[in-house]
Amino acid sequence: MAFSPDAYRGFSGEGKALENMTENLPIEWVYGLNSLLKSNESFDPTMLSIENDIDFGTMENLTASLSSMGLLGYDIENRNHFYRRLPFKTERILSLNPRLKNAKKLIDNEDIQIITKRHNYIEANVKGTGVTHRVILDGENQHCTCDWFTTYQGKRGICKHILGVKMMGE
Repeated sequence: MAFSPDAYRGFSGEGKALENMTENLPIEWVYGLNSLLKSNESFDPTMLSIENDIDFGTMENLTASLSSMGLLGYDIENRNHFYRRLPFKTERILSLNPRLKNAKKLIDNEDIQIITKRHNYIEANVKGTGVTHRVILDGENQHCTCDWFTTYQGKRGICKHILGVKMMGE
């Protein structure tokens, strides 16, 4: 069973996991975990990190990635993660996160220009369709001039512009 305010969003993770997916994880790791875990098998990411010598931060990013793809669930009652195999090819699932894909495209096309970067502060211009968006990351506060940010104010995750700037700023 899956809960979502809007069923049409599917396995999008409601966009909240995007900030944990800014690190480019090797696709082999997703395939590796896919072959390591059995369907509906419960696991503890911390123990899995220790047992397989995986950095805790990397495991957090991998867990966020798998969750947003729908491959990982969380049992609230038992307070543990469980892996689930879905009837989709892994390559197809990886292509289902449009904001992440579009943020990477902004970077690849060199559409992001960092104007100011200092401790806990980044200001950037991001090329949009016929307009340039201003992105400001100031500690925990983040702002963008795009319609997505204006409409949702972070309630459905960050926009592709903020995500792209975060990915470049790391």
